[in-house]
Amino acid sequence: MFVLVNLKTYPCDPIAVAEAVRDVDETTDARLAVAPQATHLERVAETGAETWAQHVDSIEHGSNTGQTLAESVA
Repeated sequence: MFVLVNLKTYPCDPIAVAEAVRDVDETTDARLAVAPQATHLERVAETGAETWAQHVDSIEHGSNTGQTLAESVA
């Protein structure tokens, strides 16, 4: 089983959620991951929890504004 905890834009501490996801993931056969807002991706990934981006755009490097390049979250 795979469970993705999508934090959307809920008012929560993404680090605390990621640490809880990591701890549960280590004690179960299920695979768990967390999807924080883009601004929290790096800090959440540092917790050791499997971390997913909520959204990326299929764009290439260039004059793009307001879009997320997939390579920037990899």
